[in-house]
Amino acid sequence: IRDEHEAGTLHYLVGKPIARAEILMYRLLGFIGLAWPYFLGLIFLSALVTGFFGPGDSIYRFSVLGIWFGVLIATFLTVLAYAAVFASFGIIAPRYGVAMALIFAVWEFFMMFLAMIGTTRDMGIASMSISLWGSEIINSTAWLIWGDYAMMSGQSLAVDIALWTVWYSPFPTTSPLPNLVISIIVLLLIPGLFVPVPYTHLPTP
Repeated sequence: IRDEHEAGTLHYLVGKPIARAEILMYRLLGFIGLAWPYFLGLIFLSALVTGFFGPGDSIYRFSVLGIWFGVLIATFLTVLAYAAVFASFGIIAPRYGVAMALIFAVWEFFMMFLAMIGTTRDMGIASMSISLWGSEIINSTAWLIWGDYAMMSGQSLAVDIALWTVWYSPFPTTSPLPNLVISIIVLLLIPGLFVPVPYTHLPTP
């Protein structure tokens, strides 16, 4: 979108009898149509490998399928949210969109690590990032699928700091199912909030 804006082709498209929202949505859907199948294949292969080679009583450890399904949902929704944010940057600030995207990427990178710190999670600082809500989908899925997850979380807090950064309590509540629903809703709301913004900044035909 940024390249089309700079080259002037975006002005040509807006002048056609096409709604401005359609121009943006077609770009987002085109990206999602490429990204989602790629991640679907990658996660499917990962589920096969971990299922066959992970420890278990049978040839294939079917318990990993639930976790990888959570990873799939988290990946799909975070990619959709990031696509909406970056597309907005490219339209609102065509010349500085890349710089804004890099700053946002650095923010997300640090928030991903801050989300592993219990006090930071309790304060809600990391909740201002997409990465937290994506990781919370996976975290909540693990709490729902693995019955001993609460025990492992307690052991990680008492014994190993490395495990403590992996096994942490659900956020923002202490129940995994509401957290799963909340995280999905938040990640769906982000595209809904960002898509109208670049819509108003598209050039006038």
